[in-house]
Amino acid sequence: MLGAFDCAERDTQETSMVRRWEYKLISTQDLPGGGFFGVKEREAVEAYLNQLGDEGWEIVGIDFTDTMQSPSFFQALARRER
Repeated sequence: MLGAFDCAERDTQETSMVRRWEYKLISTQDLPGGGFFGVKEREAVEAYLNQLGDEGWEIVGIDFTDTMQSPSFFQALARRER
C-alpha cells in the first residue's frame, strides 16, 4: 500500500515528465516569390518544410485548399518541444 509520501513523490515525477510544446501556423504564403498567381514551386515548398524540420518543427495537421490563387496552397499546424 502506498503512503502519502509515495503518492506525492509519484505525482511530482509524472508532472516533471509532461512534455511542453510550442505551436506555429504555417502556410504557402510564408514562402517568398512564386510564379504566375503566386504559385510556389514544389522544390521551394519542400525546402521550406525541410528547413522547419531542421529547426525541430513537426507538422501535426495540414489543410490543402485548391484555389484560383494557387492550386497548391496549404495551411498547417506545426509543433516542437520546448
